[in-house]
Amino acid sequence: MVRSMLFLVLTLFGPAQLDFSRNVDWNLPDEARHRLRASKFFDFYKLSEEVNPFYLRGDFDGDGKPDYAILVAAIGTRKRYILVCRSGTTNLEILTGLNTSVVFDPQKTVSSKEDFNWMDAWQVTERRELESNELNETRPLPMRGEGIVAEKTEAASVIIYWTGKGYYWYQAGD
Repeated sequence: MVRSMLFLVLTLFGPAQLDFSRNVDWNLPDEARHRLRASKFFDFYKLSEEVNPFYLRGDFDGDGKPDYAILVAAIGTRKRYILVCRSGTTNLEILTGLNTSVVFDPQKTVSSKEDFNWMDAWQVTERRELESNELNETRPLPMRGEGIVAEKTEAASVIIYWTGKGYYWYQAGD
């Protein structure tokens, strides 16, 4: 009992991280939470509650290990981004907009005109062969693992996926 209380006190009053007054902070998977805390990520971003679920679990890089996509909001600007924690790298990758991503660096702030404030639903999609279409005139690069379907319901959707070298956006609907 004493150990449980000590753990709770240390968790709640430790360095500026999650505030745990919100349910979303309690539901972040342990492996993702530990990586974000160690990198000082929560000094610049907070978990976003704007879309449910606030995180997705998938195998985005095709290595057979779980990866996480987490919806985050920049502190101060309220811009939402997708943070990807792939198991095959120690990098924390922030998807900022159309075919753009940056590796989180506590020494640099993300400067992007784009964000994911438009997105109101998302889900994991299976790895598959994507074809060119009227929305994607060139043949898309192959998916390495599963992808993320980001959408504005009843308006537009994109599949965001890892190619092995970077993230690619495939417009699935308009």
